[in-house]
Amino acid sequence: LRLSQPPGRNAIDRYTLVLKLDPGNPRATAGLQQVARKFIELADKKLAEGNLPEFMDLGNRALALADEHDPAGTIRETVLRPRRSLVAKSLEAGRAAEAKWDEPAATA
Repeated sequence: LRLSQPPGRNAIDRYTLVLKLDPGNPRATAGLQQVARKFIELADKKLAEGNLPEFMDLGNRALALADEHDPAGTIRETVLRPRRSLVAKSLEAGRAAEAKWDEPAATA
């Protein structure tokens, strides 16, 4: 990904350099937010493919940028929404499995 690789020659590093030279530069901040959105887009594709480790990794990359460059929190919320949904589905499946559990048969 040219977003984060190769070191020193990628979008994140270049936008970060601009911000070091010109703190608060709106184009660099917007660029980093766009990179975070691209990570979200890639994460969503990984989720659709069922690749949860890559989904989480890409989401974490977006969160790292959002924490510093998205004070409104919209990127963070976009990352967390599908994660909450996954947790809710997992809890629901766990409750359903628990309800079906047959203790006497399981301990026999």
